[in-house]
Order: sequence, then structure tokens, then C-alpha cells
Amino acid sequence: MDVILEADKRGGFLTSSHDAYNRFTVRYDEPPQAADAALQRGLEQMARRRGWF
Repeated sequence: MDVILEADKRGGFLTSSHDAYNRFTVRYDEPPQAADAALQRGLEQMARRRGWF
């Protein structure tokens, strides 16, 4: 299963909005914990690129 994460950032008075995307694959034959870990990694990668951490 392909998972696509999208984070929206609203634009301000003098700035435009920017969306951030991250995509990863979760295999159906993996245990549920693997999907949880993949989601956590995907969110962390997106947050680091956006400067949230």
C-alpha cells in the first residue's frame, strides 16, 4: 500500500503557502507494527524537512 502524507502551510500576508509531501510503501505481509514504524518515520522526515524539529 502506498501512503502519501501531506502537510499544508498557510501563506501569510507577504508569503505564499507551501505544501509538503512524503510518500512511503507499507507491505501487506508485514506485521502491523511495521506500518506504525513506517508512519512514524514518514512524519519525522516530513517534520525535519519543514524545520519542525
